[in-house]
Amino acid sequence: MGAKPTTLLSLEDIDECCELTYFSRRDIIRLFDRFYRINPNAVKANPFGVRLPAADIFASIEELKCNPFRQRLAYVFSSKQDDCFSFDDFVDLASAFCEKAPPSVRASFAFRIYDFDNDGLLTASDLGRLIDFLTCDSENSTKLPERDEVVGYILEEAGVEGNRSINEAEFQLVVKKLPDFATSFKLIM
Repeated sequence: MGAKPTTLLSLEDIDECCELTYFSRRDIIRLFDRFYRINPNAVKANPFGVRLPAADIFASIEELKCNPFRQRLAYVFSSKQDDCFSFDDFVDLASAFCEKAPPSVRASFAFRIYDFDNDGLLTASDLGRLIDFLTCDSENSTKLPERDEVVGYILEEAGVEGNRSINEAEFQLVVKKLPDFATSFKLIM
């Protein structure tokens, strides 16, 4: 018999996670149990140092298994940009999109996920890729014929002038106008 996953966490570890997230002690223990189940031997050997492949994490979590933004989530939330997650990275991902996270926090991470070229702006190119991610079959790279028209409409609705790009502050304002964002852009783990 091995140790239970929760015995690998001290009360201090749990409380520190609680202070830095939108989670309760119970939530942190539940998240650690999910992380542990992905690779028990690796986590048991080094609970806070182990880095599990993002692909393994996403494959084990129903809510992320088919998410078209898996690669972007790995890029944004992997603290070492190595396509792997520590427990802290895993908690950060869960916290950023939990129901208790303010819409502004979720919008900030959504912006980073949609900023495919990581230049701090959502450009026509980023928006085009976003539309492709949402409308294309990953096996078939057929693009939506009206894609450029949709991109133009998004930029127009966002009210951007001149440079035809959206910065994070503008994105936050756009998201505030979307009544479904706060209720639909969340991850329940």
